[in-house]
Amino acid sequence: MAIVVRRAVAADADAAAAVLADAFADYPWTRWTIDADAHGQRVEDLQRLCLNRLALPYGEVWLACDEADAVLSVAVWTLPQSAPPPAELDEMGEVQATLEGDRHEASVAAEAFVAPLRPATPHYYLGAVGTRRDRQRQGLATAVLTPILERADRGGEPAFLETSAPDNVSFYERLGFVVVTETAVPDGGPYVWTMLRP
Repeated sequence: MAIVVRRAVAADADAAAAVLADAFADYPWTRWTIDADAHGQRVEDLQRLCLNRLALPYGEVWLACDEADAVLSVAVWTLPQSAPPPAELDEMGEVQATLEGDRHEASVAAEAFVAPLRPATPHYYLGAVGTRRDRQRQGLATAVLTPILERADRGGEPAFLETSAPDNVSFYERLGFVVVTETAVPDGGPYVWTMLRP
């Protein structure tokens, strides 16, 4: 089956959000930060919100699609030279709080805990990568990450990510990332690995 890797456009947001929600169905970070009630729909709605308001306008989203252009895998990046304006983040806050539900305070605290662990210098930031669960372990995540990683290599720029799944650590290490920090979010939160690709 031929796989096409391409940059996402606004019309892809719904399909990309659905793939990310499927991929993150049991992810420790989202389980900790998003209400368990209608959890899957909340995750999908939050992903759509971030895609439409942040990633597509100010970053880059890359897709791996099949011959019918069905989205199978998604990578969401923030770019070294581009950041969303603070007003955009403020406007999103109320919707985000509603979608996170009774885990919103935990989400805010978790984000405040990990934010200082991120590099202060410009870098490519991998906000999310996810593959449909029925298509995982077929090389799609590597394929969808490759365009930005190759660009980072050409420009001599670092890439950074956080993950809360131990299986992900070895996957990212194969792509050249190294663990910088290992820590647990306080009050029983998920374990987090921060990883840098120099």
